Amino acid sequence: MANVTTTKYLGYLSTPEIKNKILELVKGRNVEPLKTKVEFYKNELAPYFAELSRRNPFSKVAEQVAIVTGVWMPIWSTIPFQDILPGRIHEQSYQIFHNDGYYANIARYARCDRAYLWRW
Repeated sequence: MANVTTTKYLGYLSTPEIKNKILELVKGRNVEPLKTKVEFYKNELAPYFAELSRRNPFSKVAEQVAIVTGVWMPIWSTIPFQDILPGRIHEQSYQIFHNDGYYANIARYARCDRAYLWRW
């Protein structure tokens, strides 16, 4: 839950400043365990996303299609299935959004020997 100090602070920042702060906060954290990421979101990131949502000029999802269609490279994710298989190359993981509402997650995985899989 957002505290009053954080909420007031975010009100003074520009939208690009908030986005840059989010990028700064998540840098290097994408390999953390899912539980850690969820707690980090709840305790640190939620107020930033709440403020961005409040400022969103496209309140209806249908109006957002044009701005999200295309290929995106996630910088931080709590999608658990992305790391079910070991060896995912984070820099070569993408989300592709289509204008018909469908999307796909695509990732390249490093080859590893069977012994590695059994240790996992």
